[in-house]
Amino acid sequence: MPHAPKRGGEPGPLDPAKLEKTGPPVDPKEAEGALLDADRALGEATGKGLEEAYKSVLAEDVRLLRQGHAPFVGRAAAALRLTEEKGTFSSKPIGGGSAKAGDLGYVYGSYERKGDKPESGTYMRVWKRQPGQDWKLALEVLNPRG
Repeated sequence: MPHAPKRGGEPGPLDPAKLEKTGPPVDPKEAEGALLDADRALGEATGKGLEEAYKSVLAEDVRLLRQGHAPFVGRAAAALRLTEEKGTFSSKPIGGGSAKAGDLGYVYGSYERKGDKPESGTYMRVWKRQPGQDWKLALEVLNPRG
């Protein structure tokens, strides 16, 4: 039987000492507190209009998931969708958590929309951040009560 050519070999165990550091150590409690503050601030700022409130927190590759629609992917698509969502919108976080590295987190809570098409339900948001920067919204899912 012919010998198969050698592949690159097994990667072997990961040596944490050789990992590249991405920034100063992060206090997980501080990261989670800042995450909940960012989510709470977004929920309170939506009185100005959704597009205006979300403008500064949308990540470049954000995804908005709305019932009955394909995902809105990217800042431009998300901003366009937000201009179409009319009425007064508010949201309140219930809980969440962040990675130990402080670069990724999630928040869930309740929301309410008042206006021509009133709606209420639950939401889940995934947030991300680079060291030394503010949290950016990576994903938002609205789950209206049926």
